[in-house]
Amino acid sequence: MEGYTAEALDEVVRGRRLDIVLLDRTHWEAMLSGFVPPQELLDLVVDAAAFKGEAHAPLHRLLDRKPAALTVHSAGPNHPLLLPPLTSGAGAFLEVAESPYFGLSATGPETVLVTLDEGVAAVDLATGQARWETGVGGCSDAALRLPDGSLLLARAHGVGRYHDGVVSAIASGSAHEHCGRLLIGPDGSVWCFDPGWSKAGQASVPSLIRLGGSLGEEEHHPLPSSGSPVVAAAWLDDGRCAVATGTRVSILSGPGQPVEREFSLGPDVTGLAPLGGGQLLVLDAASVLHAVPRDADEVQPLAAFKAEARRMFRLATDGRAAVLVAAQDRAGASTVLGIHRIGDGDAPLCRPYVPYPARFDNKGSTAPARLAGSTAPVTARLSPPSLPSSVPSVTVPMSPSRQPRSASTVHPASAENLYWHSEQERAEVDARRLATELPLYAIEALMAANFDVRSWLQPWREAWRSMSVGDTPPDGSLLRWLPMAARSLGVHAEPDGAAEAGFRPSPAYLVGFGAGLRAVVGLAVAQRLIPGDAHHMAQWLRDVS
Repeated sequence: MEGYTAEALDEVVRGRRLDIVLLDRTHWEAMLSGFVPPQELLDLVVDAAAFKGEAHAPLHRLLDRKPAALTVHSAGPNHPLLLPPLTSGAGAFLEVAESPYFGLSATGPETVLVTLDEGVAAVDLATGQARWETGVGGCSDAALRLPDGSLLLARAHGVGRYHDGVVSAIASGSAHEHCGRLLIGPDGSVWCFDPGWSKAGQASVPSLIRLGGSLGEEEHHPLPSSGSPVVAAAWLDDGRCAVATGTRVSILSGPGQPVEREFSLGPDVTGLAPLGGGQLLVLDAASVLHAVPRDADEVQPLAAFKAEARRMFRLATDGRAAVLVAAQDRAGASTVLGIHRIGDGDAPLCRPYVPYPARFDNKGSTAPARLAGSTAPVTARLSPPSLPSSVPSVTVPMSPSRQPRSASTVHPASAENLYWHSEQERAEVDARRLATELPLYAIEALMAANFDVRSWLQPWREAWRSMSVGDTPPDGSLLRWLPMAARSLGVHAEPDGAAEAGFRPSPAYLVGFGAGLRAVVGLAVAQRLIPGDAHHMAQWLRDVS
């Protein structure tokens, strides 16, 4: 359990065929915690033995992706792949390998840690310099730097620590793979947010997990969810915590404590981050940034980021005044990660921007009213009226201290951006066509997946596979609409071996498809044809079925 002597390791490989692999305590704890699931770890161990002749490979060497050198460029105010500047010109962009996940955390007003599939990189926005902190790959969210210089990493189902070239698992994390989020408490304690997850009747309780120094010392604190998926959490510097469920954010006096205040936004919440003085920042699915003051009963929309040519946004703060936003873009054959600082002291953000109303209340939101006498079955489909040809984009308002740029300074769109936009527009048209054929139970699942097309389709794809091999009987409702989705989304909808399973749409197409589905559902919600979130949608479907 504690390892092997050098002599023992030498005996294993000396003068004979390698026919044994050796695991130590770090390997077993990585599997038990979920930091490296068993199948993945055994695959890595066997590969190390087969291709490198290593009977015993330390955990850090198994996980090292050996990332390529970072290419970093400072960001001028007109660079097309960055967010427009608000109150600060600090920014940079990195050319990176395409990553299914990425995370952002601030270690100061000018420095950030960026977590990519290849590893964790430190970026200094003031100097434009960057370096890899570790090549440990497969991490799914922001890494945290501890006072001793070590890094905490959220990976798969667990949490690990990287220090001086050594990796060790220290805690279990999220019940669902790649969903754990690391948080720093107001007293400097370290926590992991487990959002909980449900699929095919299986569910886990959303919770905040206080981490100890080693595996098994975790403390689980359940969070209120009202049956809806919890999507984000944040600790405020005054000891309270915030929890986001769909469109609703709740402020708690602490984990497991009563709700002090609640408020609702229009779109779903995608990110929370603390700001000094007990304030909270909220990023929503429409890429609008909001501020929640400490005691005021209102929420202030601050800025709206252009959604076009953007695949994923991440929000981070240094806990005081510096606010950083990262956007991952696909530009031709490369992927670019743009990082921008939008806070610089006492007035961290730009003047208010109000795209839609937001309100505080003290009670749970009610589902939109149904048409009188409606008895729509769960297999009913949306049939919205004519829709606009494209989803309108919003622009970032400028700080009062900044003068608008002249037309001559605007950077023209590149061929790569034009390709991205055309792919998105084509996907939006296809998505609106599919949306009118979707049964209401699929709309509910789409809301629960926050319009992430890939995660939404995964259980339906598995159900189709199960039917195709005879494990389950055919489902006529599913087979009416899922093949339509497969014609546009290929491998994300159809199981291996099916006609469309070899087709993989581009990242731009997936972004546009999600936006098109969101537009149709949003219109149906606005017309009060269906409820506005997954929880009330599920309730409503139970009532009408």
